[in-house]
Amino acid sequence: MRKRKNRNIIICTLCGVLLLMVVGYSVFSTQLNINGTTSITSNWNVLITNVEEDYVFGEATTVPGYPIWNELSASFKVNLVSPGTNNYDEDGIQYAVTIENRGSIDAKLEKIQFSGSENDAIMFDIYGYIGNNGYNELTEGSILRAGQRATLGVYIGYNPDVTSQPDNLEASFEMTLDFVQSNLDENGIAIPPVYIDMNGVKVELKEEGAVRDGLYNDPVEAGRYVYRGANPNNYITFNGETAGWRILAIETDGIIKIMRNSSVTRMAFDSEGLRDSTSNGAGGTYCSKASDGCNAWAKTTGEYVSGNGKYKGTVLLDSEMKTYLNGTYYDSITKNKTAIANHAWYYGSPEYESSLSEMVEKEKAYSAASNVGLIQASDYIKSNTNTSLCGTYDLVNSNYSICKSTTYMVHSDDAYFLLTPMPSNTSSMLRVSPVGQIGFSDYTVLQNGVTPSVYLKSDVELEGKGTQDEPYKIINYVE
Repeated sequence: MRKRKNRNIIICTLCGVLLLMVVGYSVFSTQLNINGTTSITSNWNVLITNVEEDYVFGEATTVPGYPIWNELSASFKVNLVSPGTNNYDEDGIQYAVTIENRGSIDAKLEKIQFSGSENDAIMFDIYGYIGNNGYNELTEGSILRAGQRATLGVYIGYNPDVTSQPDNLEASFEMTLDFVQSNLDENGIAIPPVYIDMNGVKVELKEEGAVRDGLYNDPVEAGRYVYRGANPNNYITFNGETAGWRILAIETDGIIKIMRNSSVTRMAFDSEGLRDSTSNGAGGTYCSKASDGCNAWAKTTGEYVSGNGKYKGTVLLDSEMKTYLNGTYYDSITKNKTAIANHAWYYGSPEYESSLSEMVEKEKAYSAASNVGLIQASDYIKSNTNTSLCGTYDLVNSNYSICKSTTYMVHSDDAYFLLTPMPSNTSSMLRVSPVGQIGFSDYTVLQNGVTPSVYLKSDVELEGKGTQDEPYKIINYVE
């Protein structure tokens, strides 16, 4: 039986609905999306498995070629010819949409949102039942267990209370369904959240696969924590810049890694000729191959070898970027300066196809201690909640249009340098582009944004909530 709109808005699950009506003839189109699916690891698999007409009222017809559906979305278009003259002879179509949990993680329907303009002439109803036998109503808080399915009834039609062509010929609706990993155990008992102490503030630790913004265990380095998501509560005030920085990670020794949330300037990583043969080889043999600028962060003991092993040689001088960040920029810091830990910065160059663990290993092949640096390519990858599509260098670049929406590290107005060199030559640096790709500058002489990063000492004390309105702030080292 059809359900009425005023009874079922709280369980609507359509997204992107648009209705256009003309006198005597109407076409209704709508899009159904399931959120969460593309942001969870491989054992998460909530998807649409079937869409079919369940019942047709009056002269309504489905537009040829519809409904269209795949694992994540369904689209409908319906011809509505005329309103009815009494209840239940008006035009309308009811569809049955089957959603299944084929993964191994129980899914919780965390939030259902509805917005849109009203049109009393149109019936737009959604109702749902969860469970293979279809007895439990689908509402916010419902759990779709691994192996279970839910059935949604989607009705599109004229309101039976309207018996003549309405004056209002337009209506639009938008509805969203968000599934997240369930926090209930197999007996339906709530699993208590895990918290860690981050230098005086209590922070919830998210479980892998939760797809929610927040703090997670580092996927590669045991005992380390990283912030992930589009906008986690990791804002911190540093150097008097309120909410101007983000906490990236908590190291195994309690030291906190932070990054400025925007660039301080644009400049070359290393200027043309600064360390190459035109300066009589003063920069070393590796840099002498780089007339357009050298991509090694710091002077190196022994040889520096590119990620593909093709280029190698000595590096006898620091890069222009390192000199700037630890000179001009460091000198400009006026508050919390004594909170900065002099720390190792890793600047090895991984190969393109490296897994995340291999990337971290190859980045750590070379290090130099300093007060200020830049983030590595692995930091950017680890910041993404969508580990299944954005968990490696290759995946990020293949799916950047998706990946940019599940990390806080994309700056839409500027590309910015990473500390990681491009592996295939001695003159190019990796960077995060405004569209979310890990791209590269053809030569380090080219200018990109500079987003400084620093490590805070392990005894730094914090307070606050980490939100943009109430960011974390350092309550010692407050000079």
